[in-house]
Order: sequence, then C-alpha cells, then structure tokens
Amino acid sequence: MELLVSMILLAVVSTSLLAATNAIYSGIHKQQGITDAADGNRRAYELLDKQVRYASGINTPGTAADGNFYVEYMWSKSNGSIDTYTCSQWRLNPTTDVLQWRSWVAGTTPNPTPTFTTVDTGVINNPSTQPPFALLPPTVQGATMQYQSLMVNFIAKRDKGTVTTTGPTMTDATGKTVTIGFTALDSPNSSAPSPAVCQEVARS
Repeated sequence: MELLVSMILLAVVSTSLLAATNAIYSGIHKQQGITDAADGNRRAYELLDKQVRYASGINTPGTAADGNFYVEYMWSKSNGSIDTYTCSQWRLNPTTDVLQWRSWVAGTTPNPTPTFTTVDTGVINNPSTQPPFALLPPTVQGATMQYQSLMVNFIAKRDKGTVTTTGPTMTDATGKTVTIGFTALDSPNSSAPSPAVCQEVARS
C-alpha cells in the first residue's frame, strides 16, 4: 500500500513538473516568435521608409490575376549630382505568406525580368480583408492631403508569436493615434498617378 501511494504521488509530481516545463517552453517559443516576427516587419518597414519618402508616384495597391497582392512606386536616388529614377514593386503571396520586392530602372524594360528578394516571411494578412498596403485617401478628417501616402499593415506570425505592424502613425489634436503612412514627398498631389507608373514589369 505504501509503495502504491508513493507511486501515485510520484506520478502527480511528475505530471505537475512536466506541465510546468511545457508551459515554460511554450512561453519561450511564443516570445521568440514575437521577436522574430517583429524583426521581419522592421526590415520591411525600414526599406519602405528609405524608398517611399523619395517617391514621385505610388500606384493603387491591389490583387493581381495570380492571387498575389502588389504595389509599385517610382522613386529617385541621388548619385552625386544625378538623380536615378527607380521602380520598386512589392508583392505578398498569401499562399506562402512571403513578402518580397524587386526593382528596375524606371522607363526601361529590364531583360531579364528582375527576380524578387524576400524581405519577410510568415506575413499572414488576408489581402481581401487585411491588405498589406493601401493609399491614404486624398481627404482625411476634412483635411486635404498634399502628398501621396502609403500605409502598411503587416501581420506576421512566427512559431506561436504574432505581431502587427502599421504605420507610420501620429497623434492628432484629440490624442487619438492616426495612421499617416509613408509620405511620398516628391509626389505632385495625394492622388494615385494616371497613367500608372512603373508598368514595364507586370504584376506577376
């Protein structure tokens, strides 16, 4: 009887220790996932910040026939006294949850077609209900926007951790946080360009 009681107590203690260990490892995995997802979002965020601020035109983002979500913009980068106009195209593949981008010289048809570079993985946005890119409307809260502004919404999941990155944001006069997006300071107005820019490479 004493042996049976000892075995039962040992089983209870072992079960409790196993549950506690699993909980600890689960918390570690979740935190590591959050860190990894945040790092991926940050890389995309920083690249967009460096490029979009010099954009002269941002196309209307949207889903193409291949099911991927796209956006293109034309931006300039200075090389001494010469400005080179570059096209950048971003896409989110909702099947593989991969966020990628590629670029080419504006006004030229590249041969071969440039390949995509992966910026982030585990981006689980549903493009229909949670588009990763959107243009700020020309009028916001009654104020007319002077430039185009690209808003982002990345929902990234790694292991058990999920992070949502939106922005950029600002606090308005009422203390409310408002998403203002990346401002294209070289755009002539707040509307999408017509005709669209960067059409040398198709959305595919």
